Amino acid sequence: MYATADLLTDAAPPIPLRDAVARAAPRPVLLITAGAVPDEDAAARYIQAGSPDTVDILTVPGAPHAGGLATDPALWQTRVTTFLKSNLR
Repeated sequence: MYATADLLTDAAPPIPLRDAVARAAPRPVLLITAGAVPDEDAAARYIQAGSPDTVDILTVPGAPHAGGLATDPALWQTRVTTFLKSNLR
């Protein structure tokens, strides 16, 4: 993917997400993972290690990738709106 992008654009490859959350600190980050995809939790924990004090993880039980809102709308809405209310001024 990066090789193709390098051929088509002058844009630099993006930095790893773990580095991105570290650079974003002290800004808070919420990672939402799919409970039905075991690797997503491991990936989120790896990313969180880049800035453990600023990264929260919401795992939606039983959700497929990018399916948290559809799987459990109440959980998703509560956690996301709480996160936004706590962190937006």
